[in-house]
Amino acid sequence: MKRYTPDFPEMMRLCEMNFSQLRRLLPRNDAPGETVSYQVANAQYRLTIVESTRYTTLVTIEQTAPAISYWSLPSMTVRLYHDAMVAEVCSSQQIFRFKARYD
Repeated sequence: MKRYTPDFPEMMRLCEMNFSQLRRLLPRNDAPGETVSYQVANAQYRLTIVESTRYTTLVTIEQTAPAISYWSLPSMTVRLYHDAMVAEVCSSQQIFRFKARYD
């Protein structure tokens, strides 16, 4: 079996790209509770500022429609680091910890 080798520079490029693209979608006012909604084809999404500090912003991204059931709607929490200009997914589908792979 091939050994897993993380590509740190590629991961950082992806985090930087996610930061720049997500920053454009956020509400202009980054106060907690501010929301903005978007529609893409038949799907509707809501971005909500959960927390805003000098160096970070915590955002929830939720699909609000179409819904087959509550459990079918994807959601995630993303932290934006303004000083490093990267975005990190903190949770997805209410899962906060993923088992790390070190082998």
